[in-house]
Amino acid sequence: MPNPPEAAELILRALLPADARECVSGDLLEEYRESRVPSAGELRADLWYWRQVGGIWLRAYWWLVAPVVLVLALFDTFNYVSSPLGASFGLPTGLPFAVQPPLVAVGLVAFATAYGSWRTGRWQGGFVAALGVSVILWSFAVVWSNATFYPFALLAQSDPQWIAAWH
Repeated sequence: MPNPPEAAELILRALLPADARECVSGDLLEEYRESRVPSAGELRADLWYWRQVGGIWLRAYWWLVAPVVLVLALFDTFNYVSSPLGASFGLPTGLPFAVQPPLVAVGLVAFATAYGSWRTGRWQGGFVAALGVSVILWSFAVVWSNATFYPFALLAQSDPQWIAAWH
């Protein structure tokens, strides 16, 4: 009998609370073996299984990541288009803005760890939650910086305030 990827199975078991672990894992295993492998082959069945595990993670933890990504994008945009010599739109902590996003990200990962551990009743659940949040935040940071570098660079080349700030 073919088995799903071992890593995906471990992540799935870490994501689920104890009362749902056997039921959900068993249902996915049954679907994988009886329906997906015979009809699509083992590679496509493995990809399907990974998608199911990712979907379970998203349904459990999307609400942690979405607001933080939105806030970081808005802070970055507002701080860039505001006067380079003027006010900043950072959090009212007294800390410089450059320090605030990493602190928000670290706080979010710590909260995800605590929430995931509480939700599943195991430390592995917190680890999987924190790992997923970290991967999504880093991916967002890479995509955001690559997507905004060129438009913001064009704006900085023509904006007299940015020209004065660089001199």
